[in-house]
Amino acid sequence: MAAMCRRRALDDESLLRETMAQLGIGRLSGNVRERLEACLDQGVRTGRLIRDCDRVRAGA
Repeated sequence: MAAMCRRRALDDESLLRETMAQLGIGRLSGNVRERLEACLDQGVRTGRLIRDCDRVRAGA
């Protein structure tokens, strides 16, 4: 997710969908969404991602 946010900040939905596409996942089902949202939250907690209003950008 951090790699996808290096060039530009993305809203949550766009980040989830771009991550999904990079991983070759075709559908954003409930289980997939839950897991990707957990990864996004972990990225923010660890500083790899930074939440900036309604966008997410790469951290340190």
